[in-house]
Amino acid sequence: MGNKKTASQDRSWPMFPLDAKIHTEPLRVCKSLIPYLPFDKQKNISIFIKLFELMAVIDYYSEDEKLIDPPINLRDNDDWQRDLLETIKDNLDPDNAFWIDIIFKFNDVQEILSSAQSSTPLVEDNNKPEEFIENISPMLDDNQQKMLKMLSAIMK
Repeated sequence: MGNKKTASQDRSWPMFPLDAKIHTEPLRVCKSLIPYLPFDKQKNISIFIKLFELMAVIDYYSEDEKLIDPPINLRDNDDWQRDLLETIKDNLDPDNAFWIDIIFKFNDVQEILSSAQSSTPLVEDNNKPEEFIENISPMLDDNQQKMLKMLSAIMK
């Protein structure tokens, strides 16, 4: 059993508003002590800390009418879906974050195609695929143009 750290162990994860309210300084100090305790005590202290966190979450949400700073709902933002994916990406191991980038690229392609359909037609009945690629290329950045050219070469 080695001491090799994974990418997720090397990384500091962001703290959410709820975590900032729940994880008080004394709680963080208690958590930092756990690895220095005898192994048989670590389990009991860890369970106690998790129970304390659960009670703090229950208290936090049961007193929401009295709160000066009530829980926030980021879904009220117009671009909440993108913000949600960014937040998920920030909390993924870098080795897995590329999946969110793939979702963003699919979304970008969908937006390009929908804006292209609402403006001048890119494809007419007599257009060839090469003409479609020529018409859509100016709307893409360099990487997207390279990907489009690669896909069109594969499809030939």
